[in-house]
Amino acid sequence: LSQNSKNLEVNVQNTFIKKIESKTDFSKTNLNKITFHQLIEFGFDEKSAAGFIGFRNKLGGFINKNQILETYNIDKMLAEKIISTSVLEINNIQKYNIIEAPEDWLKSHPYFRYYANKIIYYRISYPTEKEVFKKLKAKPEDEAKMRLYLK
Repeated sequence: LSQNSKNLEVNVQNTFIKKIESKTDFSKTNLNKITFHQLIEFGFDEKSAAGFIGFRNKLGGFINKNQILETYNIDKMLAEKIISTSVLEINNIQKYNIIEAPEDWLKSHPYFRYYANKIIYYRISYPTEKEVFKKLKAKPEDEAKMRLYLK
């Protein structure tokens, strides 16, 4: 074998070994900790992987696996595959009482931002979560999503 052929063979072997070493065990991977590169490894394209990470960051973490399917421009079949494969740990997710939630959090959180100004206004006059929600008149599905992130 020529020197070039030997170098090529060594490179192929090293690449193969590296691939084996970097294989992620997705059945043990927390969807709230999965990295961009692991999502690529799983089969997502860069746009879907970035969308997944971006949406998770805006939410402050996924609380329910089906939230992943709400990710903008995600490959639904791959998303369902990763949902059924990986675990979801939710113990480190920041939750607030609606009366005490920081204004910037309310305004930037995907589930609260549409209602943020009303919440901020109503909680001045109405001291309980129940009263704020009553005044808010949020769609039931929106209220259900907001409640995921409330204490």
